[in-house]
Amino acid sequence: MAKWRIVGAEKTTGEEVAIEVDAHDEASAELEANERGVLVAEMEEIHAVPLEYQAPTYPAEPVPRQPMPAIQDDPSQPPDYKEIRSGAETLDLLAALCTGLAVFAVFGALFAVMVAISRGSGVDLVVAIISGVLGFMLWIVAAAVLNMLASLARAHRDMVRNSYHWKK
Repeated sequence: MAKWRIVGAEKTTGEEVAIEVDAHDEASAELEANERGVLVAEMEEIHAVPLEYQAPTYPAEPVPRQPMPAIQDDPSQPPDYKEIRSGAETLDLLAALCTGLAVFAVFGALFAVMVAISRGSGVDLVVAIISGVLGFMLWIVAAAVLNMLASLARAHRDMVRNSYHWKK
């Protein structure tokens, strides 16, 4: 299918227009222009302009390469990925901290409930219960997310280590 540039006049207004249509031949292009409401005055096939090829330039002399440092002693063993392991341990530590804060939120809420009961204030009691539940939920969800991330990091490390021998 070729692209055609058509110059002509719009049927209803007589205004000069230029359009491009896709058609197999000149007759099909003229028919397409007429269907779009253009009376054809001039028509030409649009040919693609070839791009000029420029060969890549290379340096006159090859650049010497530095030898790669040895990453591990035994290349037959998969890498240990210490960074992933230490990141997972850090996430576990943060998850334990969040769990501790969740327990602290429960005890803080219980203390606030006891204070509200001793004062006899119903509003303080409701606020204490709601804040305790919300605080507990916030920290427990944070702990769960951190635990999941740590587990995902370990699973990823194990998958990479298990697929190491398949690359050989």
